[in-house]
Amino acid sequence: MRFVIGRDGKVTAADAIDVPGGSPPSPASAPMPDRAVVSCVLREFKKLTSPTPEGGNITVVYPVMFSPGS
Repeated sequence: MRFVIGRDGKVTAADAIDVPGGSPPSPASAPMPDRAVVSCVLREFKKLTSPTPEGGNITVVYPVMFSPGS
């Protein structure tokens, strides 16, 4: 996930990005095939708040990994 924290501490933008996971790509680095899950995660990231960042907006890239449940 990549998201931007604005001057007020609210997330102003969020998007799912594919980050290369090495060679060859591992299942952990594969993009999420279920677009509904991606949309849900994006909606939740957009609700996040943080302390006000010093110096203006900041961009965060944060890995989100899913694994099968038991």
